[in-house]
Amino acid sequence: MVVAIIEKESPTILCHVMDNAANKQCILTAIYAPTQNRDNYAFWYHLKQLSEAITLPWCIIGDFNKLL
Repeated sequence: MVVAIIEKESPTILCHVMDNAANKQCILTAIYAPTQNRDNYAFWYHLKQLSEAITLPWCIIGDFNKLL
């Protein structure tokens, strides 16, 4: 398995994950969402932009600091 960091932008780390043995790949995003309401719009907007650009299977892990 190979994990390559594509982008580090607070509060996200975007990675490309490749399992060569299974010939599978995906995008993994680790997040630590802002705790202040004033920062929420920019955070969710960033996730929306990512969702529109990612074409591979996508997994998001971390702390959203919200009940979803």
